[in-house]
Amino acid sequence: MSLKYYGRNTCYTMSKESPLVKKNVLKGHIAILITNILFGLNFAFAKNVGDEYITPEAFTLVRIGSAALLFWLLAPFFPQAKLEINDYVRLFLAALFGATFNVYSFLKGIVYTSPVDSSIIMTLVPLTVLLLSALFFRERITLVKFVGIILGAVGAIVLIAYSGKIDLGGDNLKGNIICLGCVLSYSLYLIVMKPLMEKLHPFVVMRWVFLFGFIQTAPFFGKSLIETNWAVMPTDTIISIGYVVIAATFFTYLLTSVSLNSLRASTVSMYNYLQPVVATIVAIMIGQDTFNLIKLLAAGLVFAGVYLVIRAGSESKKLTA
Repeated sequence: MSLKYYGRNTCYTMSKESPLVKKNVLKGHIAILITNILFGLNFAFAKNVGDEYITPEAFTLVRIGSAALLFWLLAPFFPQAKLEINDYVRLFLAALFGATFNVYSFLKGIVYTSPVDSSIIMTLVPLTVLLLSALFFRERITLVKFVGIILGAVGAIVLIAYSGKIDLGGDNLKGNIICLGCVLSYSLYLIVMKPLMEKLHPFVVMRWVFLFGFIQTAPFFGKSLIETNWAVMPTDTIISIGYVVIAATFFTYLLTSVSLNSLRASTVSMYNYLQPVVATIVAIMIGQDTFNLIKLLAAGLVFAGVYLVIRAGSESKKLTA
């Protein structure tokens, strides 16, 4: 097996046995580990922002616009690429699903639901991608994968339905449903991204995704951002916004691009399941949430389902990233 690495303007391959490859594989594991710890902390910081001082619409534009600015400021230091018309079309769609819909639904949903619930729901991404892969790419679903999908779905339904009381109009339930939209949009993003990640350097893809995301959101969310009163915003809210923008957006995508240079996408995706663990620990420590028996059982079903799906496809190329 050979692995692909990118220089500033060139791409080259090296054998898996190369000492340099082994060193970069270690760096890849460290990068994606840090990424998912940052993502896990993001649930608590995003929940702390809420919607009292800044709306989810304005926050979405701040997050996407800031990431786009940072990625393009660093563009001269990373690989360049000549894009075709079809690449721009696919990047625009990737931005629609992966930046616009995904970021907005997450920030909107976290206002109503808890960090623990939202982090567990996000683990449904691999299961959703599997179903979409079977639909669009006719990927074979084995019995083990099917059982995994059922377990994950049951766990998610239990988690969503249980919102402290049986109340279909409850805010927690509303937030969980919105977070499911986030899962779907991100899964569609991975489907659209598959050909791009095989062709372009991840950093090239990210800067265009966030630029198109900014273009898509600015006309709709610009008024909300202009009306935001930053002068009355508490310090802890500003710090939380800064964390979400810098740590949980720019650095996570940058570190993910580093890990994708030396690790399989399936390996990178497995680290995703550290996020609920981190989110739960943090949320309980700061008093944002509690983790009762019902949520524990629901989480167990989700994790069991995801584990079966990953294990069943561990020897085949899977669309997870």
